[in-house]
Amino acid sequence: MLTRLAKSFIENPMVRYATQKALAIAVLTVTFVAAHGSWAVAADHPNIVFIMADDLGYGDLGCYGQQLIATPRIDRLASEGMRFSARFQTSGPLRGFKRSLTEGGIRVPFITRRPGTIPAGTISHDVIAFQDMLPTFAELAGAMVPGDLPIDGISVAAALKGEKLRPTRSHLYWDYGHCRGKNYAQAVRVGDWKGIRGANTGRIQLYDLSRDTGEANDIALTRPRIVERIRIIMDQAVTPSPRYKIGTVYRGSPIWKKTP
Repeated sequence: MLTRLAKSFIENPMVRYATQKALAIAVLTVTFVAAHGSWAVAADHPNIVFIMADDLGYGDLGCYGQQLIATPRIDRLASEGMRFSARFQTSGPLRGFKRSLTEGGIRVPFITRRPGTIPAGTISHDVIAFQDMLPTFAELAGAMVPGDLPIDGISVAAALKGEKLRPTRSHLYWDYGHCRGKNYAQAVRVGDWKGIRGANTGRIQLYDLSRDTGEANDIALTRPRIVERIRIIMDQAVTPSPRYKIGTVYRGSPIWKKTP
């Protein structure tokens, strides 16, 4: 079953797109009921990796008139006076919100449950990203990622067994807003250093996430070597596309519906 799912994810671009849309901005809850190979359990147990991704907005709740999806527990909270309409103000002490490249826009909880393997209440500070999901699911399924498929992620299956990840990459890279004119931005994380560059200024902001998770204190002027290292990564990591030109303002139909 897992092999079929991983193969579908790899080969079907619409499966990849739908999964990316759900997971990239979601709260990820991964429940490992059983697994493949070295994770195998008794034969009478299902071989399933169960993934829950939440991308609901307040308009998708029954208490706000939505009739297709049952949300009884949230509706009960609403009946007791809780409001859910401040839809982009849920990042707590983190700066930013959905679509931001500050931590409030890209940091989400990742919850894993596997009784007998991961002790309850364990907190991992390993940093993983959405691009790690494909190689991770492939490893769990015993599938191989095609060698000609360029991917940026690494398998984090070890973390899902309760183990600590070995540092195997130098950085994480994000960008957003290729066709949003001056709203285009890039971000790079190197260890606890986080750099953000917006097209509106071209200047790199630098934050030490080990001390400043809210990204309130820009220390770029005091760490010029770190800033230069991040600038080089930003310049090299971006992959331009003729269908998605950086700096333009796209006004056409959804880009994923167009043929090459």
